[in-house]
Amino acid sequence: VRDVEGQITVEQVADDLSLLADAVLQVAIGWAWARFGKAHRPDPRLAVIAYGKLGGKELGYGGDLDVVFVFDDDDENAAEIYAGFVRRLITWLTLRTAAGELFDIDTALRPNGNSGLLVTSLAHFEAYQTGRGSNTAWTWEHQ
Repeated sequence: VRDVEGQITVEQVADDLSLLADAVLQVAIGWAWARFGKAHRPDPRLAVIAYGKLGGKELGYGGDLDVVFVFDDDDENAAEIYAGFVRRLITWLTLRTAAGELFDIDTALRPNGNSGLLVTSLAHFEAYQTGRGSNTAWTWEHQ
């Protein structure tokens, strides 16, 4: 309403939409984890790293969320558990209902792009970002 009535600037709209997306992601992760059959701990050890418009707090109406999912969990099945969880989370966030869909989620910016794993361990992500090994991040990925 404040936007339509001209009470806030375009920058404030982008800030508010970005904050709303952050809050929705946080609540959705907690809600989804509580209903995830393979949850092995009370709370997930998962981070959502925002790139693009969300990462820059420049989100607009109908904008997609460019995100990377990173876990820090030493459970021997952590990679499999979090991959399944993130797939389910994305399904819930992008499900089309009579009211529309909540968000379009773009995970193509993860290490190795669409050919990479949907969720990455913190150690692997750190190595990717700091340029250790043969697979390293591009300069523009260091927001």
